[in-house]
Amino acid sequence: MKSIGMLQKLSEEMVARWSQIPHGEHVPCRQGMFMFAIKAIMQSSLGNFFLQDEEVLKFWESYNTSWSDMEQRFLKEDFPQPGSEREKIFNEAKKYMYDTIAAAIEVRRKRPTTEKRKMLIDVMIENNIPYDVMQCDVLMFIIGGFHTTANSLLWALTFISAHSDVQEKMYQEVKNVLGDTGKITPDNIGQLVYTRQVIDEALRIAKIAPYAARFDDENDVKLGDYVIPAGTPIIQAINVEYNDPARWPNPNEFDPDRFSPEKVSERHPYSFQPFGFAGKRKCPGYRFAYAEVTTALANILLSFQIQGVKGQEVKASCGLLGALDDEVWITLEKRSSGSVQPMK
Repeated sequence: MKSIGMLQKLSEEMVARWSQIPHGEHVPCRQGMFMFAIKAIMQSSLGNFFLQDEEVLKFWESYNTSWSDMEQRFLKEDFPQPGSEREKIFNEAKKYMYDTIAAAIEVRRKRPTTEKRKMLIDVMIENNIPYDVMQCDVLMFIIGGFHTTANSLLWALTFISAHSDVQEKMYQEVKNVLGDTGKITPDNIGQLVYTRQVIDEALRIAKIAPYAARFDDENDVKLGDYVIPAGTPIIQAINVEYNDPARWPNPNEFDPDRFSPEKVSERHPYSFQPFGFAGKRKCPGYRFAYAEVTTALANILLSFQIQGVKGQEVKASCGLLGALDDEVWITLEKRSSGSVQPMK
């Protein structure tokens, strides 16, 4: 995957920033993961854009404002009154995101790429996609690319910080696979088998995408002895499946060994589909998401031992996606020559 070089660079930049944090200071993990994920999807889709942390933070804040309001509308049927302060705040946040995408489109139009490999924005410009459609599609692609990935990273780090045995096993694997270079490459990323197990177990418990929905608007669908009339929405209750003790013993327990090659071979392949079911409706970016999460985690654990802040209560929120309710704070111990050393 050609994007791995970019993901490695962004991971190194994140580690460098964290290395400057004084020892013992609490680190906002949620903020860090969203900044990383936004940069990754922006730069892979729009080119050399969104390089400054201030820009990323402003975009993230605008997105948080918009997303929170949309959840109120969808889940609580709580809509803002026309002309209200809430509606004004929502519209300002939405406008900032659209204006940001518009600026990126204009930059790419004025300075088209000379590279053989085209990005999303290049293909849309070359095919004369209407401007408003381009703006909406790019924003949808961007949000779809960073929201789930950032939350996946946050959940994974939360579990890793609470399970020192898992963290040490991951560290040893990363150190052995990456060797002297300490870099993720297309050749070695697939060798991080245990790291992938940790990611999958975090996805299972977190239920980032708790449900999926499909319907056939032309034909009746037969499931076993039941006939579902055409046009009937079908909800795939993924969150229920991932809590089924018949398939996942002690389902609330964090156990990456559930995803060992041996255990995976014993289960039906559809028992775990965090990116949607097989076929055209599966998330088109699932390989990129795995590469992104793997690269970030590998670089973090190669450089630091992480711990959750004592006394912190981490709660999951009930929303459109499986997320954590608030900021998650961690502390860092810098690794040196295979051991853990306090940062100066």
